[in-house]
Amino acid sequence: MKFLTALCAGVAGGFLSGASVFEGTWTTPTSKIALSGTAGFALFFVVWFFYPRVFSVPDAIAMSIPAGWSFRVAADAVVNSASAVADYQGFTQAELDSPVKGKRIETKTVSEALRILRLLPETPGTIRDYDITQNGSVYVLKVKG
Repeated sequence: MKFLTALCAGVAGGFLSGASVFEGTWTTPTSKIALSGTAGFALFFVVWFFYPRVFSVPDAIAMSIPAGWSFRVAADAVVNSASAVADYQGFTQAELDSPVKGKRIETKTVSEALRILRLLPETPGTIRDYDITQNGSVYVLKVKG
């Protein structure tokens, strides 16, 4: 990405300025340093040397949960986004089947998204509080007890 960005800057500089030349000379007590080139080369090296060193997209989860999905289906969709599976421990069938409100959720982690799901049932208080632990690619949801 860094090289392609610098290359594009150099080519664009060459097209815009044509053959305009830059020259730089530095004199030290023991030597003389001279540098010259076209504007395209100058822009290439400016972008190459000053391009940000670290470029990364922060991890996040953003998804829309349709109204009427059950808690279990919504939780499975969240963990599937991380190529993982969920293990439900201590939940009743009524809790797992309780419908949730349609909502868009945006979080930084899968665990945070799973915590939000407890607050989305159409009937408040339907789902008991639970702990979430991750063991490799398995998220364990265990009812507090």
